Amino acid sequence: MWKFNSTLTRGGMARGTALGLAAAFALSGCSHMFYRDAPFADQRAFEQNPPRSLAVLPFANDSGVKNADAMARQSFYSAISGHHYQDIELDHVDSTLAQLAAEHRLAPGELPPPVIRQSGLADAILAGQLTAVSKFWFLYYSHIKVRIRLEMIDARTGAVLYRNEARARNAKFAPPLGITDVVTSPFTALWHLRDDEVEQTFKDFFDRVVAGIPDYPEKASHQGAYTLRDVKLRLPRNPLKVGDAIGVEFQGTPGLKAYLDLGAVAQSIPMVEMKPGRYGVRYTIPPGQSSNYCVATCRLVGPKDKVELTVFKEPFSIEGGGRIVTAVRDAQVVDGAVIVRAEPAAGTPIRSYLFYRADSLNDPFELVGRVRDPVFRDTGARPGRTYYYAAGVEGVDGAPSALSAPKSVRTPTGVSRSIPGAPATPGGVMAAQSPNAPAQGTGG
Repeated sequence: MWKFNSTLTRGGMARGTALGLAAAFALSGCSHMFYRDAPFADQRAFEQNPPRSLAVLPFANDSGVKNADAMARQSFYSAISGHHYQDIELDHVDSTLAQLAAEHRLAPGELPPPVIRQSGLADAILAGQLTAVSKFWFLYYSHIKVRIRLEMIDARTGAVLYRNEARARNAKFAPPLGITDVVTSPFTALWHLRDDEVEQTFKDFFDRVVAGIPDYPEKASHQGAYTLRDVKLRLPRNPLKVGDAIGVEFQGTPGLKAYLDLGAVAQSIPMVEMKPGRYGVRYTIPPGQSSNYCVATCRLVGPKDKVELTVFKEPFSIEGGGRIVTAVRDAQVVDGAVIVRAEPAAGTPIRSYLFYRADSLNDPFELVGRVRDPVFRDTGARPGRTYYYAAGVEGVDGAPSALSAPKSVRTPTGVSRSIPGAPATPGGVMAAQSPNAPAQGTGG
């Protein structure tokens, strides 16, 4: 359960109410949004290590108005989409929370914040508590009132990045200016409380809220004389199906080789230099390629020094016929190594369990272990870093399944990089068949 601390003082609330009402009555015949908040933002944290992805959790609803929380959440999500965060689709957030709740035998709303933070859902998570949604009407005056508390947590460190308690009053004052207005003005004020005006109030309110949240645009990737920027990703839908075509383009140093990686399902897809410095590719999803968390990664490779520049785009899902048959049960550090346990693939004939690792949710998941048992010991994780692990299986036909939802673990500082002589997995190691897929943990 998320706990929020009030940031608006009672005196400030009283002054805001008095000023708002006075101004409303001064604005004869029109409506006006009166907005007040008390934001806090850790500017230093945003500047030094800004979150690149943001998950908006379901809002708590203490307003007493049914479905107001869903409307508020959707309005906030639409507003924050204008920022440079890689916003995680609300359906994906909800399905991940449902999976966590099932694993911990809790309702989604009862999940402790640390469990959500460590799930690998996003770099940052935002929780909201809708404390008031109300309508008021008296003769020639009416208003719609909204109040909410918000808190953004850095899922990588647990630090509070942003906190705010905001409220707004969309007021309408329609004083009679003539004899007939004595009858019609009350109806004008009452008309202000219709449902579509409530929706507009939410939109305008959250546009104001989001305007105060720090936004740090993604910078172009540079190394030496090479540049890669302005990545455009076009998806016909999400999740993608077999036969869907992905369009990817970017601007970069001309005359080089460019490649597209789609997480763990497809790597080194050649991109064409359509015109000097403009690279692109159209890739069609074939049968058998599936992932519930896929990141498109563009690479630009120099002809001599093999310099690679990487820019990622927002995650998406691929439903190419494969299916998820396992999940990461837990990942924890034991004796300097990361022990990752997967759920047994009951009732599914398999050849081996596959374990994938990424340095962040914005990086591709690389295959780091292929083992017989659902337990993997990663001896290549570096100390003092956060890693994300996902699991899958290899069928008897050699085809890999879709990746599970990732889980994160942070290795403590001051621990040796590896354990000499320790087996890579407790269940026995099988030789990796891919040059990028070592059977045991590799250095991150």
